[in-house]
Amino acid sequence: MREGFGVGVEAVVEDTVAESMRARFGSHVIHEVYGTAAMVYHMEWAARRVILPYLEADEEGIGAGVQVRHLHPAPVGAAIRARAVCTTYEGSRVVCAVQVWRGDTLLGDGVVEQRVVHREMLHRRYPDCWPAEPTSDGRPLARLAGDRR
Repeated sequence: MREGFGVGVEAVVEDTVAESMRARFGSHVIHEVYGTAAMVYHMEWAARRVILPYLEADEEGIGAGVQVRHLHPAPVGAAIRARAVCTTYEGSRVVCAVQVWRGDTLLGDGVVEQRVVHREMLHRRYPDCWPAEPTSDGRPLARLAGDRR
């Protein structure tokens, strides 16, 4: 990790609840509101943004665990804000406290844990999970939207 990373580093993801984010299993919509799976996605994305600016060229972050409480609903069309703050940085382990808000209402909170590993190890250990060639813009397919590397 690059210099400057540590406890207290934070990042935010802002989005609008889309129909595709409703609570569903397969094609069956359970509730017409922001689903927990979408909330977890936003929490993980915010936590990823915490580490992104600090990853060295040969490093990658991988998910290691998620704990979530979904406290309140939000309708399709609502603006949401996911915030992640690094609370623990020990060796390769990064833990972020995460919250998702709709205005002043806390929709959910939890913890996202990541590990920072050498990209070469991932490719060597799990070769069938990585493309042989990078994408047309030179980035591996494993990048999330919003990544700047």
